[in-house]
Amino acid sequence: MSHQLNGIYSSSLKNEPIFSVRRLLILDYYDGALGGVLESSTGEVFRFELLGEEEEAVLQKQRAYKLRPMPPDALDRLVATIEPFVKPRWPTWFPLWKFPDDATQTKAERLTSDVLNEAGQANWVISTEDFYGFSTCSVQRIDEVAVLTN
Repeated sequence: MSHQLNGIYSSSLKNEPIFSVRRLLILDYYDGALGGVLESSTGEVFRFELLGEEEEAVLQKQRAYKLRPMPPDALDRLVATIEPFVKPRWPTWFPLWKFPDDATQTKAERLTSDVLNEAGQANWVISTEDFYGFSTCSVQRIDEVAVLTN
């Protein structure tokens, strides 16, 4: 589970050959996920962000994402912000960003940004060939990844 130390969230993940995702909320998309929030099978919540350039990612068979630990309720708060306007579809939800008016959209964007900004420092990288559902992922500590472009 995630642990809070001096306001910074850390993770208890271990280097495992397989990383399993329970729920995936995709907030940035281009021929597959570029960024968003996920809940792992351990119940931990992470912000995920593409490593490298977006233009290069679409040409790759596999994508790598850095994981930044988040508060345990972060995904649920994001869902509560978007769910009144777009029904969730789990295990992978890519909500279309449509709101009834500009004021509602601005509020949703602010709340989403506030939650995303709670993410801690990246300390894990996951790699997957399934950038639509993250059905199978491998995980490594970020300091063990040879080259980080972000």
